[in-house]
Amino acid sequence: MCDNKLDPRFYPEVYQAVAGKDYTVYAYMNDGGVRKFDVKP
Repeated sequence: MCDNKLDPRFYPEVYQAVAGKDYTVYAYMNDGGVRKFDVKP
């Protein structure tokens, strides 16, 4: 049995994406997290 209180079927989704300097994107997730992505070509 899993002691984790989170639903194992939950996958975080992007709630908002904000463009940053020098080809970076800040992705605000619906689980409250913020992730920074480098999208340089």
